[in-house]
Amino acid sequence: QPPQPPQPPQPPQPPTEAPRIPDMYLCPISGQLMENPTVNETGRTYEYESLVEWYALGNRTDPITRKELQKIKLLIPNCLLKSTIDEWRKKNPGAKRKRLSKTDLRLACEVYAGKQQGNQGKGKSNDSSSSAKSGHKSTPERRRSLKLKEWTEYDVADFIRGMGRNSVWKTYAKICEEESIDGVTLVGCSTDELVEVGFDRAHVVKIVRRVKQFAAESERRKLQPIVPLLPEDIKLLKQFDSHRALLKACETRAQEALVSLAAQGAAGAERIRAEFKRLREHIKAEGARAV
Repeated sequence: QPPQPPQPPQPPQPPTEAPRIPDMYLCPISGQLMENPTVNETGRTYEYESLVEWYALGNRTDPITRKELQKIKLLIPNCLLKSTIDEWRKKNPGAKRKRLSKTDLRLACEVYAGKQQGNQGKGKSNDSSSSAKSGHKSTPERRRSLKLKEWTEYDVADFIRGMGRNSVWKTYAKICEEESIDGVTLVGCSTDELVEVGFDRAHVVKIVRRVKQFAAESERRKLQPIVPLLPEDIKLLKQFDSHRALLKACETRAQEALVSLAAQGAAGAERIRAEFKRLREHIKAEGARAV
């Protein structure tokens, strides 16, 4: 056979670009394509190895929501998502899954935990900005110890912020800080004035009602001061408790006696009815014999 001519050199093929992995196929902890997607108690899906390592670090919360878990061993395979990932990998053979070593996986869990704590700390710092600016921590105990007109704008802001979980209440709290709406201003201003600075009229009505309720509770606490009990008072209370127990026992026995008498009365009435019936039948029999 004649020798075949040499083949011309093939041009270099451009490197194939790895397909982009959908976010829902990635483990939130490791950031890698999931091979064994697993659902925990909260209903969220993670890679099984990532969850095991997360719990091995002593965490007893959900990695995303930080919710306390009651059953960390409750792990359910997400079969539907696993089959979807397997089909996607068949269609995209260029997608490679990087298998992390145990050290790298532990490091990823620690980094993710630190990131979550940082995000929570940032949110807390934003929510508690009023306390940092005011130089004191505004708490319900502090507000109850003061008169309403003694509240600072930060006390008012924290009071309004605690009226709801919606972000609108945080906006109102910020308005109180920026406009310096303290307790005196809150009591003296009208609904229209609050609406002008950015409050919703329906929410103003709710705020006024809550403020009045708080003021009424404060006055009630002042009218009913807490007085410590003296030893004589404690002795009288013990005697009262013993007398109350005796009265309750007497009441129980009286009720039992009434029930017994009622039962005896019913039995006596039944005997009288039976005797009357017997006499009536005897009279009828004697009358028939006489006829």
